[in-house]
Amino acid sequence: MLKNKQFLRKIILCLVFVFSISIALNNVEISAKTIVTNSYDSKNRVIEQKYVDNKNTSSTKDDKVLYTYKFYYNSNNTIKYATKVKGNKVVSQYYYKKGTKFGSHSKRISYYFDFYYNKNNTLKLAKKIQKGLVLNEYYYKSGTRYGNHSKRISYQLNFYYYKNKSIKYVKKIINKKTVAIYYYSSKTKYSNHSKRLAYINYYNSKGKLTKTVYKTKAAKQAALVNYAKKLKGSKYRSGGTSPKGFDCSGLTSYVYKKVLNKNIGRATYNQTKKGSYVSLKKLQPGDLVFWGAKKSPYHVGIYLGNGKYIHAEDYGKGVNIKTFNYFKPSYAKRMI
Repeated sequence: MLKNKQFLRKIILCLVFVFSISIALNNVEISAKTIVTNSYDSKNRVIEQKYVDNKNTSSTKDDKVLYTYKFYYNSNNTIKYATKVKGNKVVSQYYYKKGTKFGSHSKRISYYFDFYYNKNNTLKLAKKIQKGLVLNEYYYKSGTRYGNHSKRISYQLNFYYYKNKSIKYVKKIINKKTVAIYYYSSKTKYSNHSKRLAYINYYNSKGKLTKTVYKTKAAKQAALVNYAKKLKGSKYRSGGTSPKGFDCSGLTSYVYKKVLNKNIGRATYNQTKKGSYVSLKKLQPGDLVFWGAKKSPYHVGIYLGNGKYIHAEDYGKGVNIKTFNYFKPSYAKRMI
């Protein structure tokens, strides 16, 4: 009986000791990798949470602070936002859903910002992220520090996505005006978008398209085809070089000049001297197709793909789309 009482007394003393240590450490959580320490305000709210490298579990004196979370509250004690600080720099800022309490906050993030710095600790850019997608990138003026960064944005990029989370396009904004829109190759993800740019549309201060720059061959081909199709139904006019009326080489030269700012020559004979020959079995959209001998062609059109081409045919027929079954070309040349 006496031994049991002594054993019970030892257990109680151990519990008291553990409880005392817990209070002394101010609610420290110890894991194999980190020690997490919470600090509280007068309302018993966690306002700071330090993650310390757990190299020496016997003492925290020489332990290194990995990063610190600082929490900011609404008047109703719900969390408004939190910052993640590493060294002396805010590296992330989290915004929470309405009504979020401390404890459930990690699962109730609405969106957050990741900040990136130059070597001199000035801000380079910030990314706004929501549901795993980068929605915005903000680039800052030289010398910008965290705290006044919201007023020192040089320009921003707004990302728009398809349902499959591939990028649809990106808008570049300066002073709340769109100055450029970037279009990407099919199925482009954020992680590789810088290498898959197809073309860029540039706009002036009034929002008018001023220039298009194509970055890939496929983009150039698609642009040629799309623009040429828009001219379907235009009238035929001998010597014509505008939508008021085209002849065959007037149509092809007009499309190439408008879309790619490329001079392929005015007459059919001049155009056949440009580019490189390509087999009719290996045609690509945008190729020029010719009729007649190579030294004396008499007609030209633009290949659209799938055995179709567009040409300015004749009076009464104008610009129309035909197939090789209707009028097969003699040879072709590639201009891009």
